[in-house]
Amino acid sequence: MNWLRKGNHSKGAAFFLLILWLSGCASLPEVSPFVEATVQLRSAMVASGIAVGTELRQTPGVESKAEELSRLWEVRIHSADALVSYSESLAAIVRSGREGGDAAAQLADSVTGLSQAVGVVMPQATVVATATDTAKFVYTHIAAARASQSLEKALVNVQPAIQQIVRIMGEDLKLIEDILLAAHQLQMTAVNEKYNLELGYLKSLRREQREIYQKTRRSREEEKRLTEIDQLMEATKPWRAEYEKEKEEGDKRLRAGRQLLAGTRQSLTEWGFAHQQLIGAVREKRTVEVAALVQATQEVRELIRRIREL
Repeated sequence: MNWLRKGNHSKGAAFFLLILWLSGCASLPEVSPFVEATVQLRSAMVASGIAVGTELRQTPGVESKAEELSRLWEVRIHSADALVSYSESLAAIVRSGREGGDAAAQLADSVTGLSQAVGVVMPQATVVATATDTAKFVYTHIAAARASQSLEKALVNVQPAIQQIVRIMGEDLKLIEDILLAAHQLQMTAVNEKYNLELGYLKSLRREQREIYQKTRRSREEEKRLTEIDQLMEATKPWRAEYEKEKEEGDKRLRAGRQLLAGTRQSLTEWGFAHQQLIGAVREKRTVEVAALVQATQEVRELIRRIREL
């Protein structure tokens, strides 16, 4: 009887050890939050383009700039789509449980696809000498990732390329900012032309007033004229208030648009940092940290809300 109990105990211990071993083998890093955060980033970028484009279309005289922005933003959305595709591909690699050279090669392929989507084309063997420094840098790190013997090492080797890709996407948004600045300039020119006669009249009054004030001694007629000028300038207050209001509204839209683009660039930067966190997640078989990326994306959505309320 004791022998049976001993035998059962041995079998139970063996079974327990087997379960522990299988659990260890099945333990994988959790990267789905990274995928979900990337999808949110892509959604925020789409909403940003719509918000900025809508503002431009509602601003008289800058409709052409709205169309230009729409065309350029489509390219940015294509890049954001590539981020989502890459994150999904990375999640699939992790879920497969592969960690050796095969996983490293798959990662390298995924980063290659992302690079090409953002316009960094792999130089051909015959044109390596004339390839851009950026392309050489990115594909050198992709090659190092491909030669890696583990997924973790591949992530380490490819991270500089990812950061470069993020930088490129951020710089691309500066082209959008250039459109905003050009649109604002057109708007301010239109406002000044609208009040051209009034502004010229006000300028002449101020010049005359200044000339009289600069005199050491003023005649009675000049004193009387200063009083008249004060009254005339007082009468300009209504249209001056409208003029300043239109200028302030334009300035407000420009500030809001630039803040939104800055927030979007920051979200891309946080995406790059979240990708770097994948290295530790793969090494320690834990969930990747994306809180900063999620927060940055939420701030972009808040900026979009503010623009819509202008």
